[in-house]
Formats: sequence, structure tokens, C-alpha cells
Amino acid sequence: MGSGWVNYNTIFRTMSIVMLVNLPFVIFQLAFPNVYDSVFPEGNHKALFYSSSGDGYVRVSGIFWHPGTMATMCALTIGLIVTKKHYNLSLSLQEKIILTISVVQILFTLSRGEIGALLFSLFMVKFLIRRDFITSFVYFIIPSIMVFISLLVFNEFFEMMIVELGLSSTATELAPRAQLLITSLEILKDFFPLGSGLGTYGGQSSIVFDSAVYWKYGFSDFWWYEEGFYLKDTFWPKVLGESGFAGALSLFVFIISIIKITKNNAILYLDHSSCFAFFALFIVTGKQIGRASCRERVSSPV
Repeated sequence: MGSGWVNYNTIFRTMSIVMLVNLPFVIFQLAFPNVYDSVFPEGNHKALFYSSSGDGYVRVSGIFWHPGTMATMCALTIGLIVTKKHYNLSLSLQEKIILTISVVQILFTLSRGEIGALLFSLFMVKFLIRRDFITSFVYFIIPSIMVFISLLVFNEFFEMMIVELGLSSTATELAPRAQLLITSLEILKDFFPLGSGLGTYGGQSSIVFDSAVYWKYGFSDFWWYEEGFYLKDTFWPKVLGESGFAGALSLFVFIISIIKITKNNAILYLDHSSCFAFFALFIVTGKQIGRASCRERVSSPV
């Protein structure tokens, strides 16, 4: 049974400490963003997420180097606690407090990829493992209504997003991560079936050794390539570009196999650890889906 998971208490205590230590830094960053920036000048939390008017939002990162890293930690903490609740195990007051703190903190990161992955992962747990189809339907309907309302309220925001993703005929320049993804699909086709090779696209090695792939696909024309932005900030484009169809297919089969194993254990043996592993797998592999749909600055900030 899930309550017998030996490592749960240890993992929960560790995550709780991280969330509690992180909280005052988040409050400090929200209250005094300029002071925070001067104390942590090397952090990658500076606003690269913009409103339709061009104003930068404060994306909190607390003790973490990047808001996305903090959001992933928050999402895993939320999943650890919520998956326990799925087995009708009562939550202690401490668990409820940590759950609330984690939810609040992830919202302030403005990390749409991690937040989207969190909602999708919770939906998959509810739908595939608990097989609570009614609740799963509600989980699907509520976010859909929220997205619809957001489309009405932030119409200009979403119009610009559609343009930047190349889904509009008026698009002149894609958002950086969208460009990386679309180029990876071109590499997938041009270097079929093994891709351009390890260390050639989307990673540290490709930057250090100035990979010819970037020059082949005209990245030198993009200001963010010259500044070194976003090049290591994607997962699936790296997989698709470097390992090609064969590598991507192998990884996909591996992920599906792990999902199947953890799903079966979570259902047949009421194993909380397997349920959490199932959840975490969707968080880690799925959070990159929303990366390209951010409101990024496409022109040079200089």
C-alpha cells in the first residue's frame, strides 16, 4: 500500500525543507526585485517573459538559478502529496501547508511549461491510474474554460503568440524556442534517420565547438544566437535534431515502457511510489511542450 512506501517520509521532508527555505527568498524577490537582482546578479531569472505592451514580468526563482528549475521542484512536491491523496490517504496538516506553499510558489514562477505539465500529469494520474473518469472530465473542462476566458481577456497576448509560433501568415519572425523546434524538424528530415549527431544541436557542446549545424540553418541571423540565449533551453529539439528519427523513436518507446510499468504497478499493487514515478515522468518529459508558447521577445533588447 502507498502508506508503506519507505522513502516517502524522507523525500517529503527533503522537499518540505526546500520549499520552506525557498519561500522567504520568493517573498524578498517579489517585494524588492531590484535588490534581489543585485544580490543574485548571475541568476537567469531576469525578465524574458513579456506582456503584449513589452513590459517584463517578475519571474521568481528564489534560491534557484532559473524559474523553470524552481517550478519543476514545486511541481514534483505537489505531485508527491497529491498522488498520496489519490489513494484516499489522509493528508497531515504539514502536508497541506507544504502543498499550499508549493502551489503559490509555482504560480509566481510564470513557468507555463511546468504549470501545464503539472496539470496534464495530474489529469493523467486521475484518468489512467485512478480511472475516475468523471473527475478527470472536470479536470479537463475547468482548464479549458480558463483558457477560453484568457483568450477573451488577453486577446492581443494570444494573437502575438500565434504570430510568433508561425501559425499566422503574418508571422515575420518566430519566438526563439519555436525556431529551435521547427529547425529540429528540418534537421530530422535532412539527416534521416540518425540526425546530425551528438553534440551538434541544442546543447553545451554545440555552442562550445560552434557547431556547423547552426550556420547551415542560418542561426547567425538571429540576435539571440549571437547572445547565446535559448540554445540550451530546449529538450525535444535537441533529441530530434541530434539523434534523428531513430533516436527519438527509441526514447519514445523507452518512455512508453516506463509509463506502462509504473501505471500497472500503481493500479495492481496500489503502489504510491509507482504512481509518483508515473506523475514525475510526465512532468520531466512533458514540461518542454509549452516552452515554445511563451511570450518571448523576438527582437533584440538592445
